[in-house]
Amino acid sequence: MLPKFPSLSRFLPLFACLIALSGLTLANAAPPEATPSKTGSKAEIPDFTLPDEPERAEKVIVTLAARDTTVSPGSSTLLAVTFDHAPKWHVHTNAPAVPAAWKAANFEPFPTVVTLEPDAGLKVSGMQWPRPVEILADLAGTGKAEKYGVFEGKATVFLVVNVDASATPGPRPLKVNISYQACDDTKCQLPVETSLTSTFTIGAPTVAATPADPVFSSFKPELVQNFIDAAPGSGAKSTVRFDVLGKSFEVDTKSGAGFALLLLASALGGFLLNLTPCVLPVIPIKMIGLSHEAGSRSRSLLLGTIMFAGVVFFWLVIAILIASIKSFTATNQLFQIPWVSIGIGIFVAIMGLGMLGLFTFNLPNWVYSVDPKRDSIGGSFVFGIMTAVLATPCTAPFGGAAMAWAATQSPAIILAVFAAIGVGMALPYFILAAFPKLVSWVPKSGPASELLKQVLGLLLFAVAIYFIGVGIDPLLREPVDEPIRFFWWLVAAVVVGAMLWMIFRTIKITSSLVRRSVFTILGLAFSVGIVGIARAFTDHGPIRWVGYTPERLAKYQAEGKVVVMDFTAEWCFNCKLLESNVLHTPEIVELLSSDGIVPMKIDLTGNNKPGAAKLKELGWVSIPLLAISGPTRPDPIKMDWYTVDDVKKAIQDSTAAIRKRE
Repeated sequence: MLPKFPSLSRFLPLFACLIALSGLTLANAAPPEATPSKTGSKAEIPDFTLPDEPERAEKVIVTLAARDTTVSPGSSTLLAVTFDHAPKWHVHTNAPAVPAAWKAANFEPFPTVVTLEPDAGLKVSGMQWPRPVEILADLAGTGKAEKYGVFEGKATVFLVVNVDASATPGPRPLKVNISYQACDDTKCQLPVETSLTSTFTIGAPTVAATPADPVFSSFKPELVQNFIDAAPGSGAKSTVRFDVLGKSFEVDTKSGAGFALLLLASALGGFLLNLTPCVLPVIPIKMIGLSHEAGSRSRSLLLGTIMFAGVVFFWLVIAILIASIKSFTATNQLFQIPWVSIGIGIFVAIMGLGMLGLFTFNLPNWVYSVDPKRDSIGGSFVFGIMTAVLATPCTAPFGGAAMAWAATQSPAIILAVFAAIGVGMALPYFILAAFPKLVSWVPKSGPASELLKQVLGLLLFAVAIYFIGVGIDPLLREPVDEPIRFFWWLVAAVVVGAMLWMIFRTIKITSSLVRRSVFTILGLAFSVGIVGIARAFTDHGPIRWVGYTPERLAKYQAEGKVVVMDFTAEWCFNCKLLESNVLHTPEIVELLSSDGIVPMKIDLTGNNKPGAAKLKELGWVSIPLLAISGPTRPDPIKMDWYTVDDVKKAIQDSTAAIRKRE
């Protein structure tokens, strides 16, 4: 959501006092966001003291009109959405053309979007957008006005709605979803998302009548095609912006080459998921399984292909959910349901039991399919799904931006992008399966093999404790409260135990001084590392975060503060790494402690509906995300993978823009 700034109407009470001192009366002064009263007394004022026309409280009034009251099946009707702007106010167009200077200042406009709520038998076949009006504005706080196209005055969007020949007769509501952002020449209000409803009847053919509403006289059928976007009515952008470690670039998906490049970037994002802390623990487990089949390339290739299919299958299921369920836009939403995290933790614990060889007693048959030591077709498919599931709390570079863009597109594009992510993630396992000699060095039997399985089994228990812990945490607190992180010490205890066991057994198994030394050093290093991680993640840190609520954010924005919003969650390991290694550095802590800057944490560990809504308003679907908003920026600067220099520059640019305006 974008910052909102005080309008001149906030000073009406002061003006009222001054006028009262002169013996004049001002009745029913309305607050900035209230609807002005239609009643009230007015003192007689000499002509030479007449005040200017009061500033309108609502900068944009949106109305919906339907051309027809009855529409026959197989025909079409017309809807008109009119934006009535106050003087000197306007909204962004459906496809804003941002000046280069504003792009350099990280300005991102909030496009106007008009969509028809999906309804059986009804479909938008075309739209006519108003022609943009060019103005001079400085919405990016650069200090220089630039030419910029907007909608202003009375601007009407027409939707051509086709009625299927098989549509059920009877009354039918037409619900139109509208989002826009009102701006003047230098500042913008918060974006608005609203819905308007009209009703018409599907019935027998009637003689067309002249529209009662004159708004339809401006409809020009010949202009409909000229204003239809790639996805009519969606307002979706055709360009995808990637921001990775301070470098940014855009991909235009309108061309075949551009869309192919997007799929390649999506696949790269999927591949990089394997390097995140969420997935790394399971890679050695699969290597063990493949090493058992190193002598049979065909068997290894079969199991690798099945696992490949399991990974891609999971991502396609996620794509289908996003395409079919409007409220589901990202995989991390699954982890906002505490029982999902707890269930995954239990599942991983069962995998740990399998690694430790504790399936020697009778268990249900389905349990054996997740035993990593049993390389079956069913087990490989389930293992592929589980590997993809473990990746969902993490977001790799490229993947987050691709998923966020795809979630606003057609079902076919959503499926293509998420399939590319799945292929990229599964490809390394397929390569290892196709060339099993790459893992032939992994011990297949003997004491060393058993020790490796035992250590990995204990590490899986640590992963299980982590998921169960992040699932229980939101059940015990409110989203604005500090998280309960004691489970990190349990994770550390299990990992240290596994490392000590590895050191002890290595000394028993081998007499080689080199091997003993190497594994002792590795074990001690991992032990020190996990204790350090537990200490860092359980420490509340040097930043005095303010828990997010919409009211708090509005308050600080109204005061003209720069708000640094950190979207995080206890299950988001990447978020924790960025907080520890970037946000907790002395120079960033000093910046966040400065006057005029408010660090605000938006914790999505549990079912934080206001926080999830805020993430959606920013046009983002996954975390980590750092969003920096200021009174001179209509759209916050957004970064998912960032460095200390990136954060410093974004904060300094926002505060510098404020100083310029002062």
